[in-house]
Amino acid sequence: MVQFLVNASRNRKVGVVKKILAQLARLAREGVNVNVNMSWSARGPTALRAASMRGYTDVVALLLAHEGVDVNHQGYHGLTALMSASIR
Repeated sequence: MVQFLVNASRNRKVGVVKKILAQLARLAREGVNVNVNMSWSARGPTALRAASMRGYTDVVALLLAHEGVDVNHQGYHGLTALMSASIR
């Protein structure tokens, strides 16, 4: 499911991001451990970083409102979402 969240965030599919986040929240309530700070590949961005590096503030706001999103998560190259946004 994380791959779909990253792709939706990267492509600014706000409605899809909302639906995926709702599903992830439901799974968390049921006790499923879902890590939203993962990327779908070893060197790929997280959903937050994918939206940040493209300047999609609407998607970033949705992701930041979701419980468990770590704004300080560092990807493969040590970049956080804020770093990615600032070099955009």
